Amino acid sequence: MQVKLEDAEFFDYQVKYEDDGGLETFPENIEPQLEANLKKYALDCHKLFHCRTMSRTDFIVRDGAIYFLEINTIPGFSEVSIIPRAWRKMGRSNAELISCLLK
Repeated sequence: MQVKLEDAEFFDYQVKYEDDGGLETFPENIEPQLEANLKKYALDCHKLFHCRTMSRTDFIVRDGAIYFLEINTIPGFSEVSIIPRAWRKMGRSNAELISCLLK
């Protein structure tokens, strides 16, 4: 997921849920090595912080450098939340996601 701010300085609650000032997209053309590194670092963080089941790790990528921001162990689950949207982008339903988490 990539967030581009249109008319806001910060990506906050108001921008995400009220103003549509942030444009959240799933970029299609991520450089393969960058994508591999982001996946590895996210999994490394998940393990380092002893997370179970689901977590979301946020990074900023600037000029080729990857900066860790935070790990969210209780990510949102609304229709506009990142994990359910990513799951649906893979062609899977929210019901399948919940079933997967329960297993």
